[in-house]
Amino acid sequence: MPLAGDAKPIPIIRPPSAQSNINGYRVSPDGHWVAYVSDESGQNEVYVTTFPEAKGKWKVSANGGAYPAWKANSREVFFNDLTDNINACDLTPKGVEMEVGTPKRLFHASMPGIGTSFDVSPDGQRFLVNLAEGEGTAPLKVISNWPAELKK
Repeated sequence: MPLAGDAKPIPIIRPPSAQSNINGYRVSPDGHWVAYVSDESGQNEVYVTTFPEAKGKWKVSANGGAYPAWKANSREVFFNDLTDNINACDLTPKGVEMEVGTPKRLFHASMPGIGTSFDVSPDGQRFLVNLAEGEGTAPLKVISNWPAELKK
């Protein structure tokens, strides 16, 4: 949505069908690209397009992906795949075209299914990961006769 003028929202990317969804988008640090997640193939995948015109579309993930994050130079996108691996993919802009490298697995981290899974430092060398609690670390507590406990 432009901050000046009539400030009407401008659609950038539209799902290709009524059955598909777009989510998890991030604008590149240089402001020329947007990485986003679409399930148009039947599973979530990471794509890149120009910003704000959305000219062209390049698939970044190979076998599913979500939560894209950019390196500060706008030449690399990080994302997690369906098995909680953090991946990196080199991108080489060529005018309004994008050359997409082969995604590389960096590391595995069990992440929760909700919220922001991870973020990356501007240089792409450090990651902040929202780790899921390991099995058995959070005890299950059952409270019976809880109304009596409230009266205490």
